[in-house]
Amino acid sequence: MPDLETVSINFTDCDCCGHFMMVDRNLTLRELTTEEFREVTNHPTVVAEWRRWVN
Repeated sequence: MPDLETVSINFTDCDCCGHFMMVDRNLTLRELTTEEFREVTNHPTVVAEWRRWVN
C-alpha cells in the first residue's frame, strides 16, 4: 500500500455513490471540469480511497 499523506484539494465525494464535486471559495459545490476530473482521479490518495470505498 502506498504511503498516503494529507493533501489540500478542494473537492469532496459522496459517501453513498462516490460522485466527486469541487468546493468553490464561497463553499458551493460544482461539477469538476474534464481536466480537474482527470487530475483528481489520477491522484494516488484518491485512488486508494476510491478502492477502499468500493471494497
